[in-house]
Amino acid sequence: MKIYLYDEKGFFTGESCAEKDQISRNEEYILPAKSTLLPPPETLVGEAAQWDGEKWIVTDDPVYLEKQKKEQEEEQKRLESEREAELGALEKQSKISKLQEIQSKITTSSSVDELKSIIADLLALVK
Repeated sequence: MKIYLYDEKGFFTGESCAEKDQISRNEEYILPAKSTLLPPPETLVGEAAQWDGEKWIVTDDPVYLEKQKKEQEEEQKRLESEREAELGALEKQSKISKLQEIQSKITTSSSVDELKSIIADLLALVK
């Protein structure tokens, strides 16, 4: 006789066969703990059948939800990493542009005050 198994939280885990009671003179079967004769309902992706003690109910599948949550967290980390790389590239390009401006000033500067200004720009860029 086919039986349907569930875990400690009542979630369907599979099917099995009940064994005949060897002591009984009738055609009786022994049902193990956490099993029922009632088949679970069909479920969709993200759903699970859960035994409530009397009947099967369809609920959210906690394994599926946890998997979805992990995938979302991994995608968020990937996006953050890409964003940080893009910001780093923008900062690098900005520094290159500033260095090019400073180089241009150096070649055209003629006074000590202009050189002091250039040095101040370089120090600001390094910080």
